Amino acid sequence: MADNFQVPSTLPDGDPGVNIHALERTVNGATVKVGVSVTVDPTDPTKRQAVDSTYGAAVDVTRSALPALAATSTAQATGNASLASIDGKLPAQGQALAAASVPVVLTAAQVSTLTPPAAITGFSTAANQTTIIGHVDGIEGLLTTIDADTSTLAAVDYATGSDVASLAVTGGGVEASALRVTIANDSTGVVSVDDNGGSLTVDGTVTANAGSGTFAISAASLPLPTGAATAANQPALGQAAMASSLPVTMASDQTPIPVGASMTSASASFTRPADTTAYGIGDVVCNSTSSPTVMTFASVARANGGSGRIVGASLVLGSNPTTKPTYDLMLFDTAPAIDNDNALFTPTDAEMLKCVARITFAVPTVGDATGTGTNCVYFASVLEPYICDPAASALYGVLVARNAVTPSSADTYNVRLIVERN
Repeated sequence: MADNFQVPSTLPDGDPGVNIHALERTVNGATVKVGVSVTVDPTDPTKRQAVDSTYGAAVDVTRSALPALAATSTAQATGNASLASIDGKLPAQGQALAAASVPVVLTAAQVSTLTPPAAITGFSTAANQTTIIGHVDGIEGLLTTIDADTSTLAAVDYATGSDVASLAVTGGGVEASALRVTIANDSTGVVSVDDNGGSLTVDGTVTANAGSGTFAISAASLPLPTGAATAANQPALGQAAMASSLPVTMASDQTPIPVGASMTSASASFTRPADTTAYGIGDVVCNSTSSPTVMTFASVARANGGSGRIVGASLVLGSNPTTKPTYDLMLFDTAPAIDNDNALFTPTDAEMLKCVARITFAVPTVGDATGTGTNCVYFASVLEPYICDPAASALYGVLVARNAVTPSSADTYNVRLIVERN
């Protein structure tokens, strides 16, 4: 290598350039060239730096301009920071979720050679996609046909072929602008008919054909005329008082309607006091010498204020006295103030105005004459009409002695009336 070879100057104007000098060393007694030294300032030999095979070239470039993108320390620091950032973004080794994985794009050649595991089935292969596309095409075709068919429904009346655009109305309308609807003959549903608040008219004959037997018709929601015979307006079955009965008006030219009398019986009884005090003529015979009770013959009329007639009566004594007593049964439509037993019968004038009948029991018939069970019975054939008080359907009786007789102690008296109720 030539010593002091001068490199053409690329330094700023005035710089003499760079000189390259050969360096020699003595190795095993021989002189060998081992490197070069470069002087960037020929005027200052101290700036010569050696370049050898061991240490490389030591060049002082403190005054030299660097090329673009030179590897300066600053640039190296930036590169190191970038590498550290990349290193922080690399995930840990092993399988991970998609959010913690780095996306990888395979080349077309790699994709074509991929083989899925044999255990997985149902891949979206080209064949499966072709089948799906075929189905979708079929659905699209059907929708197109339906759309084409329904687009003409609003414009054509299939019964007449005429334009029915005017039928697209809301609410009720006349028959000329209404579509005909036919209910299927096997329909099991319920068809609601709305008469729009007016009247519903059915022409011709309506036949309800639901087989044989009895048809159940519900009128729970049908309007009924005023005074209809509803359950609330119908009285209970059987005889009832006027207040619980429906009024009936007879026709003005009604022929006489025969009414049959209803024959029934009414009874009353008492036990006289436990004494043998003799009765005088006109004494009351009853149940007590201090708190007497009038005999009540209930329901001798069909209703309060009703009428009838007495057609028979009987009196049964629990004894058969030697001297046969004679009694009058005085009947009233209102209960009188009765006197005590063995006291004179003293009704007031007002009470006697309420007396409706008198029945005399004169001659008894012996029943049991054996001794301990002796008794006798009186019968009276009478025909006494009566009218009950407007507030009652009963008659009230007082038994009066008509001869002097000694009674049996605690004797029993049973009176029965046979009546025909009007």
